[in-house]
Amino acid sequence: QMLMVGDFHMDLKTAQAAGTYAVQVNTAENLWPELTDFHAIDCQQLLMALA
Repeated sequence: QMLMVGDFHMDLKTAQAAGTYAVQVNTAENLWPELTDFHAIDCQQLLMALA
């Protein structure tokens, strides 16, 4: 399995085009929920979720 981590809508669109999970990080809120499979406020929160 694969996931794409990004902080801008183009990153998330790239994940969708690649058929992988889109993870939005480093934003206080989920700015593009229609493009995001998972939102993490920062990379530490993402690492904790993946552990």
